[in-house]
Amino acid sequence: MELSAQQLEQFDRDGFLVFPDLFSRPEVAVLRREVARLSQIEGDEVVREHTGGVRTIFRVHENDGPTRSKPFRALVRTPRLLRPVR
Repeated sequence: MELSAQQLEQFDRDGFLVFPDLFSRPEVAVLRREVARLSQIEGDEVVREHTGGVRTIFRVHENDGPTRSKPFRALVRTPRLLRPVR
């Protein structure tokens, strides 16, 4: 996917773009289940708010570590995501 001139202008103005249909519902469901699994991990890679809720999960795309995740590793390498980023 190549970004249009309008999308590039919007990115320059807003700092982000939204692609509502970039991933299918089943793909999103897999990622949501994975986030639920990763949220249960206790470790430095899972940063929590003072309420206990998860704020950030680090290292999901890596090969090792407690938060490694095949679905997220695949996500960050999919051409649908990489082409617009590049």
